[in-house]
Amino acid sequence: MFISLIVPFKNGAQFAKRFAEGVNSQELSVDCYELILISNLSEDNTEELLDKYLRKNINYSILKFNNKPSSYAARNYGSKQANGDLLVFTDIDCKLTPTYLMNIINFFETSSYAAMSGKVTLEIIDTKNYWEIYDASCNLDNQMLAKQNHLVTANFAIKKELFIKTGFFDEFVSNGDSMYGERLYKIGIGFKYNEGAEIIHPTRKSYSAVEKKLLRMAYGQGQAYYNAKRKYLFGVIIYFFKAFNVANLKRIWNRMKSVISLECFLIFALQFTKIRLKQVIAFSNGYRDISLQKYNH
Repeated sequence: MFISLIVPFKNGAQFAKRFAEGVNSQELSVDCYELILISNLSEDNTEELLDKYLRKNINYSILKFNNKPSSYAARNYGSKQANGDLLVFTDIDCKLTPTYLMNIINFFETSSYAAMSGKVTLEIIDTKNYWEIYDASCNLDNQMLAKQNHLVTANFAIKKELFIKTGFFDEFVSNGDSMYGERLYKIGIGFKYNEGAEIIHPTRKSYSAVEKKLLRMAYGQGQAYYNAKRKYLFGVIIYFFKAFNVANLKRIWNRMKSVISLECFLIFALQFTKIRLKQVIAFSNGYRDISLQKYNH
């Protein structure tokens, strides 16, 4: 089997060296994989840094996809250029563990599954930063998500023939991966969680970083609602419910209370609720297809 590792990026200069270190560390022979990087309206020097830090014996190419601002559209574009039997998706801010690609090859050679999701380890730098603690304890639990038929493109692999057959990712700003997981479930195709295929993902470390992610998700959800002709008001109500969902805040507190004080959590809860309220506007903008550049960053 031959792997095509597909990675979109937009202004990823701060992660380029770390990402290259993960690729350079792979124990799988360089003859067994290719790396396809896709610039999606990137404006910084990510490309130059990748060229600088990636080992020269690695088979990699850097493509440009500027037709639309969507990492999922960029992934689809990269997939169409891929030579691999297996498509492996991750992100520029992720670091591959040394046995990552070898583990994926072994999984597909010994399993009847045509798709898998791998382990995402969230790396906390400051153990007193409640945004990092929130991100690490409440997000990207791929083992749990796989049980719910959800996946994330931070760590996902699929046989190319199946990906083509199922029509690629929906090309929205966000949520294209979760919608693809739901599509696989609806047509009766399961995917398995693979603990051994591990990547390291940095935690979001500030209000602005978490806000950026959650607003982008809400915008993408609005796009999906419009595309599926689902009722606008229903989506707005859901986001209002999320903003004032005390039960959800309690679940977050239960995950965080061993490492932060109640006082810190209450500050977090107020700020987090503010983001949730902003998601109502982001969803509305996505549904109406306006203010795209505000959320696509």
